[in-house]
Amino acid sequence: MSEISVTQSSAMHVVDDLVVTGDRKRSLYERHIKRAIDIVGAATLILLTAPLAALVALGVAMTLGRPVVFRQTRVTKGADPFTMLKFRSMKPENRPMAAGQYHAPRDDPRHTRFGQLIRRLSLDELPQLWNVLRGDMSLIGPRPELPAVVKAFDLADHPRHQVRAGMTGPWQVSEFRNGYVHMNVHVDAEYVGDLTFRRDVEIVLRTIGLFFGLGHEALPTEIAMPAELRPTSSEPLRVLHVLEPSIAGVPAYVEKLGRELSDRGIEQVVLTSDTQTWEFADWPTKVVRVPWKRRPADAKAVSLEMRRLVREEKIHLVHAHATFAGVASRLKRLDVPVIYQPHGWGHLSTRRTVVKKMVQTIERRLDRRTHTLLTLSEHEEAQAPKARTTERVRPIVNLAGFEPMAEVDRIEARLELGWAKDERIHVCVGELSHRKNQLALAQAWKRHADDRDRLVFIGDGSLRAQIEHLSSDRIQLLGWRNDIARLMGAADSLVVPSLGEGFSLVILEALATGLPVFSTSIGGTEIIASDDGRVVTTPEEVVRAAIASRLPDGDHDERIARAQRHQSAASLETVADEFIEIYAKAVGREQDIVDLTELESADDRSTTQSSQ
Repeated sequence: MSEISVTQSSAMHVVDDLVVTGDRKRSLYERHIKRAIDIVGAATLILLTAPLAALVALGVAMTLGRPVVFRQTRVTKGADPFTMLKFRSMKPENRPMAAGQYHAPRDDPRHTRFGQLIRRLSLDELPQLWNVLRGDMSLIGPRPELPAVVKAFDLADHPRHQVRAGMTGPWQVSEFRNGYVHMNVHVDAEYVGDLTFRRDVEIVLRTIGLFFGLGHEALPTEIAMPAELRPTSSEPLRVLHVLEPSIAGVPAYVEKLGRELSDRGIEQVVLTSDTQTWEFADWPTKVVRVPWKRRPADAKAVSLEMRRLVREEKIHLVHAHATFAGVASRLKRLDVPVIYQPHGWGHLSTRRTVVKKMVQTIERRLDRRTHTLLTLSEHEEAQAPKARTTERVRPIVNLAGFEPMAEVDRIEARLELGWAKDERIHVCVGELSHRKNQLALAQAWKRHADDRDRLVFIGDGSLRAQIEHLSSDRIQLLGWRNDIARLMGAADSLVVPSLGEGFSLVILEALATGLPVFSTSIGGTEIIASDDGRVVTTPEEVVRAAIASRLPDGDHDERIARAQRHQSAASLETVADEFIEIYAKAVGREQDIVDLTELESADDRSTTQSSQ
């Protein structure tokens, strides 16, 4: 196995799970040619449309009087204000808009019939050609917004303000054009991240098409795989796993899956962050690490690296794991199928309604570049983009070592950890993050738990300092440990406050150890029966349920009974076979599934004959 590291200086910004492009390399077209086209194009159009503009001005003067030009402050490149020009189309009114309303509705009674006509034909925007000539705007770019909107939706640092505002642009020709610009800024982010002459020409052509009522084509939902990249029946399937930097369970998941697939002849390459410490030893043919962090990160750079690997390593399909990898793998169209496995939807990690909607809109937009969407639970499937068919896969979990601990070993472990014999220990396992929601759990614990109940966090992450601040005799932070099975065996229950996950593997591990589980409603909780714990709605309810329940007081026999019910989880071998079937279908190699079935049948016959 070879391992390489790629250096990049470009970055991106991440707000909750909304990914937006940050520092980027500007092309020659953007730096020089685009502005030259703006100047020549605006000057030419001013001359060509002068008679029409004069007629519009006369119509405005006759229906609304003077002034005929409306001036309004808008925001352009660098979040700088400028005065945008338009022909007036509405009667003046001093009444302020309602709170939260920034734009006049289409049926506003202040519109005159002539005003409605010029707005429908976009003739009211002809004066903006002077804005283009002055350098305030471009012919093509993000629609300029009001300063109040930029402030209210925190858009000053958004990528849309890295370029000049445009008379027409990606939003105007998108499927979201009937909504508000500020609610669909992901369209602008995608445009800025891929600003090319070809893209601008496409926008101009679509604008012309819309003007004449021709509409615009939707992006295709199928990916045509080039013939040279299609795998032949004689060569092994080659898969590129892409996973974001994380200290949570995704690398462990990929490690388990990768080893099983490697044993079945699947060749695999891993693309991850240079901060990712997971080794991925033995099973991948190559591990590529690039500068890719959750804060400054560069989705476009990662996307380009994917394209390079697909070509050079002759990759047949891409398997993207979790939100950031999913975005990067679908920013640009790849020549091979993309299988996306979210491992918990990004929009569930934020409580801000605006950001949540924007992230969901991004997922809907990128969904068109997804060949297969994999989900781990009913909970995760319910959050998928509408009209999207999903493939349900079983969780990959190795329960070796997760079993009830003998009572004498349990007492010894608790003494080593400083846990009193009569103290009830409730463990919370996982990355300390907003999505996992441990801070809310710690705050609720401090309010409600008594001296006999101790909350123990096993994990690390961005919320560490805040949780440490709440630490006390009843709240303990252990950090990451390599003896989680032993800690669970010594504990009395598992508590899970997460906002959303594809499938919480720690729930399976806890139940296999014999622990009762108290959790919010996330993927994986469907296996919790009434005598296994409780599934509730909020971290506050998790705390109340855990400290009030008698289940944590259960004896050794109860633990063994609970563990036996859950030790029969899906084997790694069975789940790996399911993935081979999914991969084979994606690249048109269904024969692999037949061959695999025949091989298993032959193995079964051989085993039977040997036993006889």
